[in-house]
Amino acid sequence: MGDFCPRRTVLDALLLNAAAESGVEVREGFTVDELLVAADTVVGIRGHARGMTPVDERARIVIGADGVLVRCSNRASPGVRRSACRRVCLLLVLQRYPTERHRAVHTGPPRLWCAPTRANDNMLVPREYVPREPLEPGDYRFVPSLEFVYRPAFGNAVPFAIGSGGEFLPAPPPDLRTWGYALSVAETKAFGRQHRTFRRQDQTEFAAWWLEFNEIHWNRIMRQLTETRRLPLLEAVRMFALVNMANTDATVAVWYAKNHYDFWRPFHAIRLADADGNPFTEADPDWVSEHIVPPLQEYPSAHAIQCQAITRTLRAVLGTDRVSFATQSTTALPSNPIRSFTRLSAASRECRESRIMAGFHYRFSVNVGARMGNRIASRIVDTQLLQR
Repeated sequence: MGDFCPRRTVLDALLLNAAAESGVEVREGFTVDELLVAADTVVGIRGHARGMTPVDERARIVIGADGVLVRCSNRASPGVRRSACRRVCLLLVLQRYPTERHRAVHTGPPRLWCAPTRANDNMLVPREYVPREPLEPGDYRFVPSLEFVYRPAFGNAVPFAIGSGGEFLPAPPPDLRTWGYALSVAETKAFGRQHRTFRRQDQTEFAAWWLEFNEIHWNRIMRQLTETRRLPLLEAVRMFALVNMANTDATVAVWYAKNHYDFWRPFHAIRLADADGNPFTEADPDWVSEHIVPPLQEYPSAHAIQCQAITRTLRAVLGTDRVSFATQSTTALPSNPIRSFTRLSAASRECRESRIMAGFHYRFSVNVGARMGNRIASRIVDTQLLQR
């Protein structure tokens, strides 16, 4: 859908109508009762229309698009779910590039390699966040107006290349009583405050521009790079696969670290500075960030680790940091809808800076996130979809 994000009720209707107009036979009111399985592969379904006799339908490829936690997935055994994933995940790119880490297996036609299992990867496991009790200075507190923690169990999901979410766990954030902590708090306090004239106009603009989710942002940029650099199909698919694996592993790692350290956002660090034991910080009970704070703990910065993992992976795939692109953002201010870059590293650096200008993060948090992103990108390009 490009740069739009419609509601599922709207999107489903659009997809259904488009499928019907292209000649697809659409059956509404049809219930899937059972999956037909042969040799550990789903080969069809058994189901019925309301009040009708059950019928079997078979096909070379069967896709259950109702989610991993619902009907089609629940009707398949774990072995069948794993088998189905192996036959579709990164199918095009893996015709040429095997993956090493998970003992990729050869199945079917020559040069067809299958990705490691992605079923049951715990990425959708629900869990309720429980604040620490009693709350001490430095402990995370809910930030208005999003007073919850988004998917706190995601750090325990199964990544692609790193061993676990905790493999690259960074050192703790600085002690609240140190000069380094006070300096970082002061910087965010000055630059990240709502309607702050202290910021340059450009800083205000890129703070808003980078609010867009990286999953949306960088896939749009890669579509552009595919066209401008005239990438062959397999090279383009490999690029998309590696970058999205890097972003996923970076997200798992940063979620784990955020929940491990449970560190407070600048919103409370600044408002409650008189309780942090640091003589170099000063409380401002009225301080508000430039933008609404994401419902996650502060340390380290997710945007920083994601952007760095993505750009370093792109640099490895494309063979250079000198990559020019100009693109829009769905969160951009009207005064600056498009930003241009001539280097991937410049884009990642601005991404990190944006989180300080938005009032979300401290300098030490974005720096640590960037270092984590470098390590994860190296793991991805050294072990995944290696060229032969």
